[in-house]
Amino acid sequence: GRIDEKEGRHEEEESVSDKEESLSTMCQRAQELFEVAQDYDGAEVLYKRVLALDPNHVDTLCNYALLIEFTQDEHADQKTAAAELEHAEALYRHAAFLEPNRTDVLYQHALFLKNVRGDYDGAEQLMLRVLELDPLDATAMCNYALLLHHVRKDAPAAQRIYQRALALPNHTLSDEESVSLLYSYASLCQTSLNDAEQANELFRAALALAPSDATVLNSMASLQHLHFNDTAQAEQLYQRALECEPENVEVMSNYALLLQHLKRHAQAYKLLRRAVKTAPDHPDTVCNLAQFEHKKRRRFARARTLYRNVLKLDRQHLRALVNFGVLEGKQFANVTKAQRLFERALDVDPDSRDAKEGYMHCKSILSGALIHDQDDANFDRFVYSASNTSPPQEGALDGTGSLSPIGQAEVGTLAQTAERDSRGASQGE
Repeated sequence: GRIDEKEGRHEEEESVSDKEESLSTMCQRAQELFEVAQDYDGAEVLYKRVLALDPNHVDTLCNYALLIEFTQDEHADQKTAAAELEHAEALYRHAAFLEPNRTDVLYQHALFLKNVRGDYDGAEQLMLRVLELDPLDATAMCNYALLLHHVRKDAPAAQRIYQRALALPNHTLSDEESVSLLYSYASLCQTSLNDAEQANELFRAALALAPSDATVLNSMASLQHLHFNDTAQAEQLYQRALECEPENVEVMSNYALLLQHLKRHAQAYKLLRRAVKTAPDHPDTVCNLAQFEHKKRRRFARARTLYRNVLKLDRQHLRALVNFGVLEGKQFANVTKAQRLFERALDVDPDSRDAKEGYMHCKSILSGALIHDQDDANFDRFVYSASNTSPPQEGALDGTGSLSPIGQAEVGTLAQTAERDSRGASQGE
């Protein structure tokens, strides 16, 4: 009887060992399908199989939730999409219940709440919990600072977090994390703190670590151009960026803006067309070409078509709404349609001065208070890019300042990529 008991225990131990090995193998294969082969259906099958064997496998709970989030179908009906997100959130919550102090689980759930749910309070609570558990988590610091900057609009608080992250020992940060941190902090200095000198130093530090990073090169070039007026240095940086990433439409668009300012309009136009050909579904890129056709080449019918294309891609594209309104009112004398476009722009941003002036001018024309004159200087007052932050100046309509820099007001692809890469729960086996 004792021999039978020993043999039974041995068989049971072998069965458990085989199960663990099987789970480990399936998890590894699922991650390869998800991250490398991009076979999302195959990865989902394996994740479901793992959870059928072990419903409490924390890594799989998180990675399956991330897969659901990553593969959201924008064409799915609202009910189906909502059910998928509920499923993903249930997976995150169960993982956090099982391991409430595991920082990678909490962090991944925080990003889901911030980026997908728009639950910024919940995301902030989880990020603070991560930093309480691990005060040296640079990635959590960086993304918490992004939340403070872009959601809370609290630039000083974001700056304090970035400075805290930069003070971490060097060994706690990978080069990729350091570049993301330096880039994000530089963007804060450039866009919200009006500290161009500090932004320039941070961009240089990022380039020292990643000299071929087109996103950093693009942002630094824009800073050299728009703040320091060093057009030669800006052009060198844009050219370097395009050598590193020839298909980067953000670089093309910003370089085209520089070329316009240098009166090299033929080159600018060629670059804008190349950008649209590369990314015809990129609304900012299409809008920049529309504005060039509208304000520089004065091909109004072509510009009208392009503005319509932008609004098909993004119905709330502020710059397209304002400039399309200008085009309809000024060039096609369709004041009623122009007014509707300005109204839509005000729905997007009630504080848009461009949209307010355009709307009020149209309203005055329609009420008979003003006579619509296509050469009326008063009408020209609101004909300038929605991206401008200063009042229109004389000559602002000559087309040289019609483009909007891309990748400046937002964090940009570098930080977004770093954020995405840091999200998968570890493969702890």
